[in-house]
Amino acid sequence: MTGRRLWLVGGTQESRWLVQAISASVATTTPAALFHWPLVSVTTETARQLYPQETGCLVWVGRLTPEQGDAFITSHNIGAILDASHPFAKEISQLAIALAQRYNLPYLRYERASVSPSHEATWQDASGRSGNILLPQLTELFTENYLTRERTFLTLGYRLLSAFEPWQSQGVLFTRILPSSEALTAALAAGFIFITLHFSFQFPLTF
Repeated sequence: MTGRRLWLVGGTQESRWLVQAISASVATTTPAALFHWPLVSVTTETARQLYPQETGCLVWVGRLTPEQGDAFITSHNIGAILDASHPFAKEISQLAIALAQRYNLPYLRYERASVSPSHEATWQDASGRSGNILLPQLTELFTENYLTRERTFLTLGYRLLSAFEPWQSQGVLFTRILPSSEALTAALAAGFIFITLHFSFQFPLTF
């Protein structure tokens, strides 16, 4: 991929780790004249804070649309795609795959490790139920009595919050979202009043 650039679909903590690993690797294995630093795409200015300047990567901020895809690939001379976006960010992943197929580019998807029940670390909640419950589908959360008269903290992403609107009167629901107008609008529309904004700042901060 000499002379071409890696596009890293970012915005997650995992993407930050990947950028740091790439930066450390090329510093010792690739001549600077032959290497183009990765281009990381994120959707908000806040997410830019994930990538320190010393990593050398370029950060593109915005929501990439299918109409912009061709120009994005050609103008940035993309030679490969590494997708480390959030599991719920299906639109950008589908677009990245489509562009990889169109331009015959290698596409790699970074998958988070799946969570499996631990037989060594079991506990019970205040109602005497198992404290470690895995549900394959979100709908199963609503068919059982998990939310009624409970105080529940949700970290599912703003796109799924609308499903919880009918349950606002059944218990107390909290959510954590990124500080974007789109996420905040979705949370308020779903009836959430207990909202934590998640900032991706890395310490130490300089001003």
